[in-house]
Amino acid sequence: MSFLAVFICYIDRVNISVAIIPMQEQFGWNEAQVGIIFSIFYIGYVLTFILGGILADKYGGKTILGVGVLLWSIFTILTPFFAYNGFLALLFIRVLIGGQQLLYTRLGGTVGLYGS
Repeated sequence: MSFLAVFICYIDRVNISVAIIPMQEQFGWNEAQVGIIFSIFYIGYVLTFILGGILADKYGGKTILGVGVLLWSIFTILTPFFAYNGFLALLFIRVLIGGQQLLYTRLGGTVGLYGS
């Protein structure tokens, strides 16, 4: 399960790197805006990293891993809709995607408990 979760999450990460080129042309973003789109992901990551550990201790690493992958994938699917609603809306969904990194805060513990 851990391998599949990490695989899905990295596919979701790569999506924006591939899609950003046609999106930049379509929406007329400059290089600075593209850099912000890539970077804002880490704001959500930083803000939820500790929260992920707390939730994993309370609900279990497997649960948090599953919820994290589900939410991350939903937010990735919604990314184009947010992009059409403006630059700030896209930044908002990118923060939410970054926030789902919380699954990694407990992945090591989950693998240690269930993977051996």
